[in-house]
Amino acid sequence: MSDFPMNFVDWLQSELNRHNWRQADLSRMTRISSGYISQILAREVWPC
Repeated sequence: MSDFPMNFVDWLQSELNRHNWRQADLSRMTRISSGYISQILAREVWPC
């Protein structure tokens, strides 16, 4: 996706870093699969 909104991904990554969370931690807290979170951070999908 060439027009992928970068601000959300950058924000999400900065929050993970700020809280010292791993993708697995976010997955557990949100009940969103770690694979889907990985795809979001890789800018492969946009969260619905």
